[in-house]
Parts: sequence; C-alpha cells; structure tokens
Amino acid sequence: MEELRDIKGLDLTNLFAWAIGWQIVAGFCVIALIVALIGVYKYFKFRKSWKYLAQTRLTFLAKNIDILSNKQIISTLNTVLRYSLIQVVGREQAASIKANKLLDLLEQHDHKKFDWSAKGAILLKGPYQPNIEKLDKSQILQLILASKRWINVN
Repeated sequence: MEELRDIKGLDLTNLFAWAIGWQIVAGFCVIALIVALIGVYKYFKFRKSWKYLAQTRLTFLAKNIDILSNKQIISTLNTVLRYSLIQVVGREQAASIKANKLLDLLEQHDHKKFDWSAKGAILLKGPYQPNIEKLDKSQILQLILASKRWINVN
C-alpha cells in the first residue's frame, strides 16, 4: 500500500481558452451565417416585389413564344409594361398615358437607349391588327428582352 498515490483530477480549464485558429474559424462561421441570412431576406423580399412578378410574366412569354399567339403575347407584354411604368413613374403620371406617350415614357426611363418608338409600335397597334399573326417571332422576342432589361434597370 505504500506504493499507491492519490490520483489528482485534471486541472480546471476555461471553456473559452481556445486556440486562436478556432476563434478565427468561429468568427468566419458567424460572418458566413449573417451573410446567408441577409441573402435569404433579400431573396424573399424580391419575390414579393413588382419586378419579380413582371420578370416572371416576361420569362413565361419568352419560353412559350412558339405556343402562344402573337396577339396574346403583345397584349400581355403591353399590360406588363404599363404596370411596370406605373411602379416607376407613379400612378398619377402613368394614369393618363396615351398611346404614343407610353413609348416616350419607356424611352425616357430606358438607360440602354432601346428605340421604343420604332420597335415598340407593335405594342400600340398589335392587338388590334388582323395580320398580327404574320409578324416575325424574333421581333416580339426582341421586345420581350428589351422589356426585361428595362425592368431590371428601373
């Protein structure tokens, strides 16, 4: 029995006495979590915006350009652009928009300088023309893409 000694317990350590490397890793994890939460918040905020609704409709038109009739595409595109213009310039100014004024306002607020007065004339006359179905789909697709760019910028 003389050879036996008492066993000492482990020294008490502080829970926060990590090595500096682990503190850096934990800091990066916290920063990554904050950035991810901000991204999720912005994503869901965008999903509730008018831009998302307009982009969704325009994407649908572009994907189904071969299935839908030209009249349907032009009238939907006209509606989406008028709705977007109300959001950009305000309800008071956009409420009294006449036909040519629509193209002028689109051109004023377009930073890419798309020629709305020449290429967008289909928007005004298209739904009422009997020969609208003979119109080339590439012209309509060009209008849809210009509308998407216009909505992204504004």
